[in-house]
Amino acid sequence: MALSATGGSLPFLLTSAHAATTAPASLTINAPDRYLPRSYNLESAGTVGDLNRTELDSGDFTPYRWSPVTGDPQAVGKDPADTSAERIGGHASDVVGVSTGADRSVELKDMKAGTSARFTLPEGQTYLGTFGETVVTATWTAGGDVDSLHLLHPGDR
Repeated sequence: MALSATGGSLPFLLTSAHAATTAPASLTINAPDRYLPRSYNLESAGTVGDLNRTELDSGDFTPYRWSPVTGDPQAVGKDPADTSAERIGGHASDVVGVSTGADRSVELKDMKAGTSARFTLPEGQTYLGTFGETVVTATWTAGGDVDSLHLLHPGDR
């Protein structure tokens, strides 16, 4: 009897029970092409503000800007898409360095005091960044390796 129930009426009951069940309506949830918040690149933090860039919807970034603790952010430098024109740098202070490759100059902008000092890099040195009021540069070997690092101050011209 167990065999006949297993082989006979049970498959019919399962088939009819399955056929009576209706599939749920489909639900489509559109995923956004990206998630918020946008990337906020903190480049340097000083005592009165910070140097930063914010990611745009396109994946590009805004120009560098100085965001004071109180007040409106202010642009520092030019459009970031023109990377050959300027390099912006600053670390651990309220001083931001703006290096211009065309004339080999570096302008140190003291965002707290509202002053700036510009000087020309020595021949053969390449701007790497700014740490406080110190500009870090490098010289290179013919093979493209770093030969030496240099620490420059505006008064060292």
